[in-house]
This record gives sequence, structure tokens and C-alpha cells, in this order.
Amino acid sequence: QSQPVSLQIRFFNQASLSNLRTITIPAQAPAPGPVTVTWDGRADNGMWVAPGFYTVTVEATDTLGNTTFGQILTTIQY
Repeated sequence: QSQPVSLQIRFFNQASLSNLRTITIPAQAPAPGPVTVTWDGRADNGMWVAPGFYTVTVEATDTLGNTTFGQILTTIQY
């Protein structure tokens, strides 16, 4: 809990079975409260992602190499 943590957030399209966006947040000193990550709705290639079902995964790794992982299924609509 007292180690700096880096985050990797991935957006996986369920229809095309492809990872469309990966956002990496470098290791930061721990701070109380939630961490907010803003996503602009674009894929890694700069194009807007298609509406549909996506799995969003979050992987947190501390400087000792300990990793935790979570995921949710979400819908993107326009």
C-alpha cells in the first residue's frame, strides 16, 4: 500500500476481438482516494472506436512487482 503503482488500462472490443486502446500511467506515489483516468474515445491509431461492447481491464503493478488485475464489461454508445 505504500509503494508507487503504475497502471495499464486496456479497451478490448468484443466484436472484433481486438485490443483497441492501451493507456499507461507511470508509477506514482500513493495518494488517498480514487485515481481518475480520462479516455478520449479513440483507439491507439487515433480513430474513434465503434459503438458496442468492450471489456476494460486495469492492471496495477507496484515497484516490487506485485500486480493486481480487474475488468468490467461496458457498452460504448454515441
